[in-house]
Amino acid sequence: MTRSQRTWAAVLLHWPAAAHRQTALDLHGVRRDRRPRGPDDPVWVMIDAARRSPAPVPGVRVERVRGASSWLTSHRWPPRVTVELALLKVASQRDLAGAVAVLADACQQGRTDVTKLLHALERLGTLKGRAALVDVLQDVAEGARSVLEHRYLRDVERAHGLPAGRRQVRDARQGRAVVRDVTYEAEGLVVELDGRFGHRDSEDRWADLDRDLDAAVHALVTIRLGWSQVLSPCRVVGALAAILGARGWAGTPRRCRPGCPVGGRGRS
Repeated sequence: MTRSQRTWAAVLLHWPAAAHRQTALDLHGVRRDRRPRGPDDPVWVMIDAARRSPAPVPGVRVERVRGASSWLTSHRWPPRVTVELALLKVASQRDLAGAVAVLADACQQGRTDVTKLLHALERLGTLKGRAALVDVLQDVAEGARSVLEHRYLRDVERAHGLPAGRRQVRDARQGRAVVRDVTYEAEGLVVELDGRFGHRDSEDRWADLDRDLDAAVHALVTIRLGWSQVLSPCRVVGALAAILGARGWAGTPRRCRPGCPVGGRGRS
């Protein structure tokens, strides 16, 4: 059976039901850049919480959801849950950085937006990791740049003993004002922080390209970090420290906590 046939069969077998979680995301056209869907991956379906749990069926996962009919996308076949419910359920099974990556990808593809996700979270009071997701989404909704910069300063740079970068460095080149988020001048490294979730228009992309080209002309290396990287500080520090070291930094990053994989000495 094809994936589509398996989805229809699972929905009809558990009728009334709807495609759910990753199965619903596939139907909504949410692209995945990391792992392709395999033909033997389970089909997820949603049924109402008032129903009994059905007998297990190989290759099918069933979740009982309160008020199931209110989560359906109208006039779509096979029936499927809203993209917001599917995304948040999938995100709840990841760590915070992975969850943010799932949500950001869908927003960048134009499948949803932060406001819709926050509205859906209001109805999901018991969702695993809900509080952390609300915090990040509210940060994005209220203007992510300053919040993301603070998290980078606290969790990446200071916590791991990286050299102190200069913030919001203004530079005028060929009549253009350029503002760089974090500059490590001695090492010639610029870190640009992008906290946006949604679609970025051509003007945004041209502005980024202009900054990067200008940095390259002046022998500066530019790297761009988003929410997923900053929310995985111990992972991103390894790459940052390697770049800084290759460009002259003589220091060593330190562990931010027991179990941190970075460096060789504890937090002082």
